[in-house]
Amino acid sequence: MKQPISAQSVMQTKAFAQVEGVWLGLVLTAGFLFCIFLPQSSWGSLVFLSVPFFVGWRLCQFRDKILDGAITFRRALAFCWYTFFYGSLLWAFLLFLYLYFLDNGRLLRTLNSILKFWSEMEGVTEQFVSQLRDGIVMVSQMTPLEITFSLFMQSIFWSVPASLLIALICKRKKR
Repeated sequence: MKQPISAQSVMQTKAFAQVEGVWLGLVLTAGFLFCIFLPQSSWGSLVFLSVPFFVGWRLCQFRDKILDGAITFRRALAFCWYTFFYGSLLWAFLLFLYLYFLDNGRLLRTLNSILKFWSEMEGVTEQFVSQLRDGIVMVSQMTPLEITFSLFMQSIFWSVPASLLIALICKRKKR
């Protein structure tokens, strides 16, 4: 029989996940800024690809230093979900501020340079380029709030399978 989850353990998990969410939000913001300001570089993609590893590392730190090396799958999953949620929320807030006050069309210029890159590449189908062009047109008609909400929801969507995998890998029973 499973033990009931205490309110104290939920509050502790949420509190630590909030702190880790701040760090994750800053990581996501850095990845976005790398993509916008250094589009020819792969740094932005590397930062975004490192996000699950970052959350897993922070979960292991929480497990080992706060919980004496043991964490259940449910608690690990809750930690990951909360961390991704709070990180995505901070990222969305900072993204909105950037798009509303600072962007001045830089996002669309970056997307158009990506379109140019793909359209000049050999072996890329015209259908792919056309779909990419249609997506850029759609983004150009969106407000900063709509873009932010769309990226926030995408971040939340991808956090679900990532959280399941991270929690499964990082759970550990008491010795």
